[in-house]
Amino acid sequence: MKRNCKYIACIIIILFVGLKSHAQMFPVNNQYFVNPYTLSPAFAGYNNTAQVFAGYRQQWMKMPESPKTAFISLVAPVWSKVWLGGFVYNDESSIFNSLYASASYTYRLQIAEKHLIRFGAWMSIRQNTINLRNINIESNNDPLLQDKVQLTGSAFNTGAGFLYQNSTLMMGFSVPNLFVSRKTYGLTSENNLAVMERNYVFYAFYQHALNERWSLDPSLVVLATKYAPTNIELAAIAKYKQQLWLGMFYRSSSIVGFTAGGRVVENITLNYSYEFSNNGFTQYTSGTHEFSIGFDLYFNKYEKPGNSGPRYPMIMNYNEKYRK
Repeated sequence: MKRNCKYIACIIIILFVGLKSHAQMFPVNNQYFVNPYTLSPAFAGYNNTAQVFAGYRQQWMKMPESPKTAFISLVAPVWSKVWLGGFVYNDESSIFNSLYASASYTYRLQIAEKHLIRFGAWMSIRQNTINLRNINIESNNDPLLQDKVQLTGSAFNTGAGFLYQNSTLMMGFSVPNLFVSRKTYGLTSENNLAVMERNYVFYAFYQHALNERWSLDPSLVVLATKYAPTNIELAAIAKYKQQLWLGMFYRSSSIVGFTAGGRVVENITLNYSYEFSNNGFTQYTSGTHEFSIGFDLYFNKYEKPGNSGPRYPMIMNYNEKYRK
């Protein structure tokens, strides 16, 4: 469908008219409940299982051309102390598109009995695109849009993360973007920069056993960056025999959500999250839905967990085999 000129004018004014656009790059999603690697690559191998996760997130269901995000991640060991991983996601909202890919290296170090620390480092590339193909412009004399079908900006970056882990607690921090990137989307004016600021993430997860069958696991995630409000997310997940779980979370941007999932078979995990708000325009958008599916991958060198049971989500037990 063709967009009208007023709609495009608003976009141009917001993004390009003599102002620098400052963006928070770290994606907000609920994947980390079952796949904390998306929160920080320092989590690679936290449960000693090679894994593939894929997911899809649909925001603001009642709004046309609302944001949609698809993502996939993979982690696998190359040595008992070294894990490699990759993460790709594509985010699309109307004429805006963002494609992100990263590759990571994680090293595990045992500092005491049942006490581990993990260091993660990764490199990433991001491409942001503004699609102009289906825009209906009354005049094509605007030098900003003349002879252009899209505006594109790409940037490389690197990040680092740290994780402390014992039998009941995981906590740490990461900096997903160590460098501030500035891109002009193919335009010549330095006033049209899109500035991607450095991000900071703190996370803590605790596993509290209520009895032999039930546990209650609280968590805290804090995301901070320049020119944007700090986002604080609190969550609590109740788990039954580590096979089924139901949780609730609250985000400081007045977002409330629920998450539920389980192990459908030995090596497959499913999870669903729903979030909504009664604040601002989001109360009229029918909320946000997110689905994810994970597969455990087993190699001859790394045996299956046997009768120890699945370790989802946020189960900090680790194999005796890897303590050597």
